[in-house]
Amino acid sequence: MNKISLIFFILSFAIVKSQKCSDFTQNITANGHFNFTASDENFKLYLKDSIKSIDPIETNSIKNLEVFKKNFPNNYDGKCLMMKSREFPDKISYLCDEKQKDNLDKEPPKTFGKFELISILDNFYIFRYSAFEVSGYLVFDSGDKYSYVFGDQPRFSPDKKIIYSFYSNMYSELHIEFVQLDYYRKLWYTLQGEFNFNSSHLLQYSNTGNYGLLLDFDREIKIRDKNYNIIGVEKCNTKLKID
Repeated sequence: MNKISLIFFILSFAIVKSQKCSDFTQNITANGHFNFTASDENFKLYLKDSIKSIDPIETNSIKNLEVFKKNFPNNYDGKCLMMKSREFPDKISYLCDEKQKDNLDKEPPKTFGKFELISILDNFYIFRYSAFEVSGYLVFDSGDKYSYVFGDQPRFSPDKKIIYSFYSNMYSELHIEFVQLDYYRKLWYTLQGEFNFNSSHLLQYSNTGNYGLLLDFDREIKIRDKNYNIIGVEKCNTKLKID
């Protein structure tokens, strides 16, 4: 098993009158190594390495679940999904149909909710789920039998080595999730603030074959006085490369 390096750091800046566009509050958790570069000058240069990603097409969930149950009885018994993650391969998580709650034992612990198998893309099975205070997507890889969790609909690189998603939530946070399957690494990246996406691009560098993301987004910074009253708004544009 490859050694997993964990990177976690929190950068925060007080909200004061002098806050600038270069100030961020961000959380980064990563398995593996990632670089972050904010640059307006090189944005067009990076675009030459952009490739088109694949958005899964939704199909009939009932028929998909029948196929999944037949092919993977150890992962779906008609009541619960049994999933393992790459980080914790010895731990099984159970996501069960809430309608089956009275028909299942209390042990082992289970999460009850709703789920549907919305798409099948080669050896990837894409579930959409919702449970108590959580919702998102599960991607089951029939090759390694691991599941990967995303907050929004996942996108794939053409060779299926990359899965990523990004979304904003009610807490004014931007979430970016990125998984590379062949040379395994995984990123959870959160920025705080109100965001508006202009564009996003999946990158694959022609000289190395490595992957990255290129994001262009706007955000607003509220300018406050010493009494924390809003006295103005500054609009900022950020071009961010992650690789």
